[in-house]
Amino acid sequence: KDALTQNVVIHQHTVGFLNWSDTLAQDSPILLVFDYQPAFSSEINLIARPILKTLIEKESKISVLSSSISGPILYRQLFQLISGLEADSITDLGYFPIGAYGAFDLGMGFSANWQITGVPDRSKSLPVDGFDGILIFADTYEGARAWIEQLTMLMPETPINLLVTSHALHLLVPHSDPGQI
Repeated sequence: KDALTQNVVIHQHTVGFLNWSDTLAQDSPILLVFDYQPAFSSEINLIARPILKTLIEKESKISVLSSSISGPILYRQLFQLISGLEADSITDLGYFPIGAYGAFDLGMGFSANWQITGVPDRSKSLPVDGFDGILIFADTYEGARAWIEQLTMLMPETPINLLVTSHALHLLVPHSDPGQI
């Protein structure tokens, strides 16, 4: 085992995430943001399961927000794979279409006067405080970046962690340098 761990390279952003999860207090409120498409669920699920098990062990209070129309289905499927985590014990904060108009609305702090047809109505507002951490599940650089920029502005003291697909990871590394994630 020691020989194996000597050959493993752990990136700085991974060390930061591990430190955050190790120091997370019991019963911490955590926001999970689901911003990926079904085609990437197997990749996301593979890396999400051990992380979510850690949150379960710490009895975290999990809230879920989805910016993908399929988000509620994806998070329920993922939660079914993890023993001890029931979808009914999760607070569902609803659908927030950040890619369509959410980032503009969040950043400007007011509702736009124009309407976009075909976009589902947003029935719940985005929470702006009360979380000990945010975990964003994303499959694109653009989606993750929009959440990083807006949530960093709204909740500057709340740690933001990413769980992203391999093709989005390298584009997001510069956000870890200034400490955004």
